[in-house]
Amino acid sequence: MDAGHSRDRTYCYEQSIDQIDTARIPPVRIFMRLFSFVLRKQSLIFVLYIVLSAGSGLLMPFTISMWKKYIDLAGNAGHAARLLSGAMSALGIYILLSALQSVFRTVMENVSARFNFASWFNMDKEINVKAMELEPEFFEIPKTQAMIDRAWYFTRAGFVLIFQLGLTVFGNISAVAGLFVSMYLLDKRICLVSTLTIIPAIFGKFVSDRENYEKDQKTSVEMLEYNYFKDIFTDKQLYREIKLNDRFAFFTKKFEDKNRTILGIRQKFYKKKAAFLFAGSFSQNAILTVCLFMAACGMAAGTVTMGGFAAIYKLIAELIRSMTDMAGHVTSIITSSYSVNEFFKFIDLKKAETEKAGENQETEQNQETEQNQETEQNQETEQSKETEQGIAKQGCLEFDHVSFRYPLSDTNVLEDISLKIKKGEHVAVVGANGSGKSTFIKLLTRMAEPSCGTIRLGGKDIMGISPEDYWRYFVAVFQDYNKYKESLGYNVFISDISQKDQENRIREALAFAGFQKDIPLDTVLSAEFGGIDLSGGEWQKVAIARAFFGNKDIVILDEPTAAIDPLKEAEIYNAFDKIGKGKTVFFVTHRLGSVLSADRILFFENGRIVENGTHQELVGLNGRYAGFWQAQAGLYL
Repeated sequence: MDAGHSRDRTYCYEQSIDQIDTARIPPVRIFMRLFSFVLRKQSLIFVLYIVLSAGSGLLMPFTISMWKKYIDLAGNAGHAARLLSGAMSALGIYILLSALQSVFRTVMENVSARFNFASWFNMDKEINVKAMELEPEFFEIPKTQAMIDRAWYFTRAGFVLIFQLGLTVFGNISAVAGLFVSMYLLDKRICLVSTLTIIPAIFGKFVSDRENYEKDQKTSVEMLEYNYFKDIFTDKQLYREIKLNDRFAFFTKKFEDKNRTILGIRQKFYKKKAAFLFAGSFSQNAILTVCLFMAACGMAAGTVTMGGFAAIYKLIAELIRSMTDMAGHVTSIITSSYSVNEFFKFIDLKKAETEKAGENQETEQNQETEQNQETEQNQETEQSKETEQGIAKQGCLEFDHVSFRYPLSDTNVLEDISLKIKKGEHVAVVGANGSGKSTFIKLLTRMAEPSCGTIRLGGKDIMGISPEDYWRYFVAVFQDYNKYKESLGYNVFISDISQKDQENRIREALAFAGFQKDIPLDTVLSAEFGGIDLSGGEWQKVAIARAFFGNKDIVILDEPTAAIDPLKEAEIYNAFDKIGKGKTVFFVTHRLGSVLSADRILFFENGRIVENGTHQELVGLNGRYAGFWQAQAGLYL
């Protein structure tokens, strides 16, 4: 990073995201935080699950006791009606208790599903809220999007796994506790030996997860290529050219070659994993054999009954299954701490700290200038009201020595911009691609903050106006205008949602924009969602109607006609002229057919305003703008 930029406003965003991205938090703290997060609004559901889980576990000793009693009585009953009646009673109670356990497990599954979905929703909502809180500068940093992608991945995969396993572990703990109590009541020595089953369970799962991790690491690049070749045949854009050039066989071979490479790598891991799983299964069966041998010796010595032997066999088999499941689940949860941390990394990008850091960095950079500006602003503020009406009434927009660089870049894309725009002026922002036009609009609309310098509205530093209040002055039509998969009416009134019930105004806006398709306002504009699709031209008219309906003081037209031929462009800009009557209008273009009626033209080059004036004035200068105009004049004259 260039030393000259180390203290500008942009630096604080870079520093903030680097600090979060490199933070290392112990797994225990991560899981405690996650546990607290998901229980905030659903603690009752969780308590219900724990109660049901504990109840299911407590039933286990009674169920096993009835099973043992049934086997003992049935084995000794012979023709004794009394013993046979007792055996049948024990069997009935055993069936009843088993059915009750099944009911508990069924309810637990339903509670678990509700708990998981509610938690999933809360985390999705948290990500969306955080995304809206973040300053736009964060989205200029590639790491931010990577953080968002990993956070979404956690909610879609990691969290579901962790909490399904977590709730299952509670059930496993209750079941294992019940099994151990039952085993202890039957034979203390066998109970002690049976605890050894947890060792191969934990070891086997740990090794399996480690092998899976290494396998995924070694095949990660190959999998990206595999997925690319897999999806290439169904991609709407790529498919047409592949079909036209008859390259199906070529890309199929690529797909098959990559498949063989991945299978070759995975096969080695599968063999190692199979060997460890066999060793773990062998160890558990060996422990089961030892326990059954001890039980058989007990039968020979008369200390273990036939029912006791049957119960011990059932308990050990269930114990091995439950402990293996529990060990596997716990190990998977521990190894998932990375994905939990990725979710909280994004959530921890704190807006308030960033703003404070930015203010401190700016003050350190130029304390004297900042104090002078603050004094000037205070004087202006005393002369005007601190309300939205007061700011809007003055209406003047001012750039005062504004420079800007994108995060992670050492070069300013805007350099020392100073100008004043009066309320009601129509300003054309002109220049070649990459000259700084769109960045200028980002700063104007507060989609980015100046790295240095000040922007004022009505004499007030816009950093002292809340973003929400500032944005109330603006409406925009961008080149890549939004196409909301909602109703036609929604696509218009979203620019002023307080007027959403004014159907006449919505239809007036559509008519103004030249939208002639006769469809109800509640028609969904998406065939995917059961509605209809519009053509590109129709969508553009909807975007214009949205801008007209917004009726804001400042209108931004950021290359909205870049994909339209010059003849239709003139028609579109006639509509824009109507929208902009009495308003401050900025229209950005690198095509000059729409700038003739502008009150002022700002010609950008290499991040600077190199020429500033009317069309006639700039042509008369015979400078950069004049050359630009002459190169395009044939398109319009």
